Amino acid sequence: MLQQVDIDRNALSEPVRLLLDELTLKHNKLQYCLTVSAVQDSRNPDFWDLLFHDPRFTNDEAKPVGAVSWSWGSRNDKEYRTKSRLIQNDRFGAWNRDEFHSKRTKDVKKTIKNVLEFVKPYAWAELVVEERNKAFRSASKWRDENDTIQYTFRPNAKEVVEEIQHLLSLNVPFKTETFRNMVSKLPEWEENERRKNIANKFDSVIFHKDQVIIVTHDGLHVELPNAEALPEKHRNAIALLKMVGEEQHIPEVGYKGKHQKYFVYA
Repeated sequence: MLQQVDIDRNALSEPVRLLLDELTLKHNKLQYCLTVSAVQDSRNPDFWDLLFHDPRFTNDEAKPVGAVSWSWGSRNDKEYRTKSRLIQNDRFGAWNRDEFHSKRTKDVKKTIKNVLEFVKPYAWAELVVEERNKAFRSASKWRDENDTIQYTFRPNAKEVVEEIQHLLSLNVPFKTETFRNMVSKLPEWEENERRKNIANKFDSVIFHKDQVIIVTHDGLHVELPNAEALPEKHRNAIALLKMVGEEQHIPEVGYKGKHQKYFVYA
Protein backbone atom coordinates (compact mmCIF):
# COMPACT_ATOMS: atom_id res chain seq x y z
CA MET A 1 0.00 0.00 0.00
CA LEU A 2 1.22 3.51 -0.88
CA GLN A 3 -0.05 6.38 1.26
CA GLN A 4 0.25 9.87 -0.24
CA VAL A 5 1.19 12.65 2.18
CA ASP A 6 0.12 16.23 1.39
CA ILE A 7 0.35 15.79 -2.39
CA ASP A 8 -1.61 18.13 -4.66
CA ARG A 9 -2.01 15.96 -7.74
CA ASN A 10 -3.13 18.93 -9.83
CA ALA A 11 0.20 20.63 -9.22
CA LEU A 12 2.27 17.68 -10.43
CA SER A 13 3.68 17.62 -13.94
CA GLU A 14 2.11 15.01 -16.21
CA PRO A 15 5.02 12.45 -16.14
CA VAL A 16 5.11 12.55 -12.34
CA ARG A 17 1.32 12.28 -11.98
CA LEU A 18 1.26 9.33 -14.39
CA LEU A 19 4.00 7.56 -12.45
CA LEU A 20 2.34 8.17 -9.10
CA ASP A 21 -1.08 6.94 -10.26
CA GLU A 22 0.22 3.69 -11.74
CA LEU A 23 2.57 3.10 -8.83
CA THR A 24 -0.28 3.54 -6.33
CA LEU A 25 -2.32 0.89 -8.13
CA LYS A 26 0.60 -1.55 -8.12
CA HIS A 27 1.34 -0.90 -4.45
CA ASN A 28 -2.21 -1.83 -3.39
CA LYS A 29 -1.33 -5.47 -4.06
CA LEU A 30 1.77 -5.46 -1.82
CA GLN A 31 1.98 -6.64 1.79
CA TYR A 32 3.91 -3.62 3.09
CA CYS A 33 3.13 0.08 3.39
CA LEU A 34 5.14 3.15 2.38
CA THR A 35 4.35 6.86 2.49
CA VAL A 36 5.20 9.16 -0.39
CA SER A 37 5.57 12.94 -0.55
CA ALA A 38 6.37 15.23 -3.48
CA VAL A 39 8.93 18.05 -3.62
CA GLN A 40 9.00 20.47 -6.54
CA ASP A 41 12.28 21.70 -8.02
CA SER A 42 12.60 25.40 -7.14
CA ARG A 43 14.34 26.17 -10.44
CA ASN A 44 12.10 24.18 -12.76
CA PRO A 45 8.42 23.65 -11.81
CA ASP A 46 8.18 20.72 -14.24
CA PHE A 47 10.69 18.69 -12.21
CA TRP A 48 9.74 16.82 -9.03
CA ASP A 49 11.13 14.41 -6.46
CA LEU A 50 8.94 11.67 -4.96
CA LEU A 51 10.27 10.70 -1.52
CA PHE A 52 9.34 7.33 -0.02
CA HIS A 53 9.42 6.72 3.75
CA ASP A 54 8.90 3.74 6.03
CA PRO A 55 5.78 4.83 8.01
CA ARG A 56 6.95 2.96 11.12
CA PHE A 57 9.54 5.66 11.77
CA THR A 58 9.84 9.42 11.90
CA ASN A 59 12.17 11.16 9.45
CA ASP A 60 14.61 11.68 12.32
CA GLU A 61 14.73 7.95 13.06
CA ALA A 62 15.27 6.70 9.52
CA LYS A 63 16.22 8.21 6.15
CA PRO A 64 13.90 7.85 3.14
CA VAL A 65 13.84 4.29 1.81
CA GLY A 66 14.13 5.65 -1.71
CA ALA A 67 13.22 8.42 -4.16
CA VAL A 68 12.26 8.99 -7.78
CA SER A 69 13.26 12.20 -9.56
CA TRP A 70 11.88 13.53 -12.83
CA SER A 71 14.52 15.87 -14.27
CA TRP A 72 17.18 16.30 -16.93
CA GLY A 73 19.25 13.24 -17.70
CA SER A 74 21.94 12.48 -20.20
CA ARG A 75 21.96 14.16 -23.63
CA ASN A 76 19.54 16.85 -22.42
CA ASP A 77 16.63 14.38 -22.26
CA LYS A 78 14.15 14.22 -19.40
CA GLU A 79 14.13 10.95 -17.48
CA TYR A 80 13.21 9.21 -14.23
CA ARG A 81 15.96 8.51 -11.72
CA THR A 82 15.23 5.93 -9.01
CA LYS A 83 17.45 6.05 -5.92
CA SER A 84 17.59 3.41 -3.19
CA ARG A 85 20.07 1.98 -0.72
CA LEU A 86 19.27 -1.46 -2.24
CA ILE A 87 20.43 -0.54 -5.76
CA GLN A 88 23.97 -1.48 -6.70
CA ASN A 89 24.69 -0.07 -10.14
CA ASP A 90 28.24 -1.22 -10.90
CA ARG A 91 28.05 -0.01 -14.49
CA PHE A 92 27.89 3.69 -13.62
CA GLY A 93 28.99 3.63 -9.99
CA ALA A 94 32.62 3.15 -11.00
CA TRP A 95 32.89 6.72 -12.27
CA ASN A 96 30.30 8.40 -10.06
CA ARG A 97 29.56 7.12 -6.54
CA ASP A 98 26.25 9.02 -6.53
CA GLU A 99 25.11 6.81 -9.42
CA PHE A 100 25.95 3.56 -7.62
CA HIS A 101 22.63 3.58 -5.74
CA SER A 102 20.49 4.77 -8.66
CA LYS A 103 18.96 3.68 -11.97
CA ARG A 104 17.87 5.97 -14.81
CA THR A 105 15.26 5.41 -17.54
CA LYS A 106 12.77 7.33 -19.70
CA ASP A 107 10.26 4.47 -19.46
CA VAL A 108 7.63 4.85 -16.75
CA LYS A 109 7.03 1.07 -16.61
CA LYS A 110 10.73 0.38 -15.99
CA THR A 111 10.68 3.04 -13.29
CA ILE A 112 7.71 1.35 -11.58
CA LYS A 113 9.58 -1.97 -11.80
CA ASN A 114 12.66 -0.35 -10.19
CA VAL A 115 10.58 1.13 -7.37
CA LEU A 116 8.78 -2.14 -6.62
CA GLU A 117 12.06 -4.06 -6.64
CA PHE A 118 14.32 -1.69 -4.72
CA VAL A 119 12.25 0.85 -2.73
CA LYS A 120 11.23 -1.22 0.28
CA PRO A 121 10.86 -0.79 4.07
CA TYR A 122 13.88 -1.15 6.30
CA ALA A 123 14.79 -4.47 7.84
CA TRP A 124 15.43 -4.15 11.58
CA ALA A 125 19.04 -5.18 11.10
CA GLU A 126 19.60 -2.26 8.67
CA LEU A 127 18.49 0.29 11.25
CA VAL A 128 21.26 -0.61 13.69
CA VAL A 129 24.17 -0.72 11.23
CA GLU A 130 25.28 2.92 11.60
CA GLU A 131 25.07 3.05 15.38
CA ARG A 132 26.40 -0.49 15.72
CA ASN A 133 29.54 0.81 13.96
CA LYS A 134 29.69 3.65 16.50
CA ALA A 135 29.42 1.06 19.25
CA PHE A 136 32.32 -0.87 17.68
CA ARG A 137 34.44 2.28 17.47
CA SER A 138 33.68 3.26 21.07
CA ALA A 139 34.50 -0.23 22.32
CA SER A 140 37.67 -0.36 20.23
CA LYS A 141 38.78 3.02 21.54
CA TRP A 142 38.38 1.81 25.12
CA ARG A 143 39.99 -1.54 24.35
CA ASP A 144 43.04 0.03 22.71
CA GLU A 145 43.36 3.25 24.73
CA ASN A 146 46.46 1.92 26.53
CA ASP A 147 47.84 0.03 23.56
CA THR A 148 51.04 2.08 23.65
CA ILE A 149 51.99 -0.04 26.67
CA GLN A 150 53.43 -2.50 24.12
CA TYR A 151 56.33 -0.13 23.43
CA THR A 152 57.50 -0.62 27.01
CA PHE A 153 58.19 -4.22 26.03
CA ARG A 154 60.27 -3.42 22.95
CA PRO A 155 63.82 -2.72 24.11
CA ASN A 156 66.48 -2.22 21.48
CA ALA A 157 68.71 -5.10 20.45
CA LYS A 158 71.77 -3.79 22.29
CA GLU A 159 69.90 -3.68 25.62
CA VAL A 160 68.49 -7.18 25.10
CA VAL A 161 71.90 -8.66 24.29
CA GLU A 162 73.53 -6.87 27.22
CA GLU A 163 70.89 -8.10 29.64
CA ILE A 164 70.92 -11.68 28.38
CA GLN A 165 74.73 -11.89 28.52
CA HIS A 166 74.73 -10.45 32.01
CA LEU A 167 72.10 -12.90 33.24
CA LEU A 168 73.88 -15.87 31.66
CA SER A 169 77.23 -15.02 33.25
CA LEU A 170 76.16 -13.78 36.67
CA ASN A 171 72.67 -15.16 37.30
CA VAL A 172 71.62 -11.92 39.02
CA PRO A 173 68.49 -9.68 38.78
CA PHE A 174 67.85 -7.51 35.73
CA LYS A 175 70.55 -4.92 35.15
CA THR A 176 68.96 -2.38 32.76
CA GLU A 177 66.22 0.09 33.66
CA THR A 178 64.28 -1.06 30.60
CA PHE A 179 63.90 -4.60 31.92
CA ARG A 180 63.13 -3.45 35.45
CA ASN A 181 60.44 -1.21 33.99
CA MET A 182 58.99 -4.22 32.17
CA VAL A 183 58.48 -6.02 35.46
CA SER A 184 56.67 -3.04 36.99
CA LYS A 185 54.42 -2.74 33.93
CA LEU A 186 53.41 -6.40 33.76
CA PRO A 187 49.97 -5.86 35.43
CA GLU A 188 49.14 -3.17 32.84
CA TRP A 189 50.29 -5.47 30.03
CA GLU A 190 48.08 -8.30 31.28
CA GLU A 191 45.05 -5.99 31.53
CA ASN A 192 45.70 -4.64 28.05
CA GLU A 193 45.92 -8.18 26.65
CA ARG A 194 42.66 -9.09 28.41
CA ARG A 195 40.86 -6.13 26.81
CA LYS A 196 42.16 -6.96 23.35
CA ASN A 197 40.72 -10.48 23.67
CA ILE A 198 37.20 -9.13 24.26
CA ALA A 199 35.27 -9.60 21.01
CA ASN A 200 33.38 -6.63 19.54
CA LYS A 201 30.07 -8.48 19.30
CA PHE A 202 26.84 -6.69 20.18
CA ASP A 203 23.22 -7.73 20.43
CA SER A 204 21.14 -4.69 19.43
CA VAL A 205 17.97 -3.96 21.42
CA ILE A 206 15.44 -1.53 19.92
CA PHE A 207 12.50 -0.12 21.92
CA HIS A 208 9.98 0.97 19.32
CA LYS A 209 6.41 1.90 20.26
CA ASP A 210 4.91 -1.22 21.90
CA GLN A 211 7.63 -3.56 20.73
CA VAL A 212 11.08 -4.64 21.85
CA ILE A 213 13.26 -6.01 19.07
CA ILE A 214 16.54 -7.87 19.49
CA VAL A 215 18.90 -7.95 16.50
CA THR A 216 21.60 -10.45 17.38
CA HIS A 217 25.26 -9.91 16.49
CA ASP A 218 24.86 -12.33 13.56
CA GLY A 219 21.88 -10.43 12.08
CA LEU A 220 18.92 -12.45 13.31
CA HIS A 221 16.03 -10.56 14.91
CA VAL A 222 13.40 -11.47 17.50
CA GLU A 223 10.35 -9.35 18.39
CA LEU A 224 9.30 -9.38 22.05
CA PRO A 225 6.14 -7.99 23.70
CA ASN A 226 7.95 -5.99 26.43
CA ALA A 227 11.24 -5.42 28.25
CA GLU A 228 10.45 -8.11 30.83
CA ALA A 229 10.74 -10.70 28.05
CA LEU A 230 14.38 -9.78 27.44
CA PRO A 231 17.09 -12.16 28.71
CA GLU A 232 18.39 -11.21 32.16
CA LYS A 233 21.80 -10.24 30.76
CA HIS A 234 20.20 -7.72 28.40
CA ARG A 235 17.88 -6.30 31.08
CA ASN A 236 20.78 -5.74 33.50
CA ALA A 237 22.97 -4.14 30.82
CA ILE A 238 20.18 -1.81 29.64
CA ALA A 239 19.47 -0.76 33.24
CA LEU A 240 23.07 0.45 33.50
CA LEU A 241 23.08 2.07 30.04
CA LYS A 242 19.95 4.08 30.88
CA MET A 243 22.03 5.91 33.49
CA VAL A 244 24.32 7.44 30.85
CA GLY A 245 23.71 9.81 27.95
CA GLU A 246 23.24 8.86 24.32
CA GLU A 247 26.26 7.66 22.33
CA GLN A 248 28.04 6.59 25.53
CA HIS A 249 29.94 3.33 26.06
CA ILE A 250 30.19 1.42 29.35
CA PRO A 251 33.14 -0.99 29.29
CA GLU A 252 32.13 -4.65 29.17
CA VAL A 253 28.44 -3.66 29.38
CA GLY A 254 27.46 -2.01 26.11
CA TYR A 255 26.70 1.19 24.21
CA LYS A 256 23.69 3.52 24.33
CA GLY A 257 22.61 4.81 20.92
CA LYS A 258 19.87 7.21 19.84
CA HIS A 259 16.11 6.64 19.62
CA GLN A 260 15.97 3.93 22.29
CA LYS A 261 18.64 1.68 20.75
CA TYR A 262 20.99 -0.25 23.02
CA PHE A 263 23.97 -2.42 22.08
CA VAL A 264 24.81 -5.10 24.63
CA TYR A 265 27.99 -7.14 24.57
CA ALA A 266 27.06 -10.58 23.22
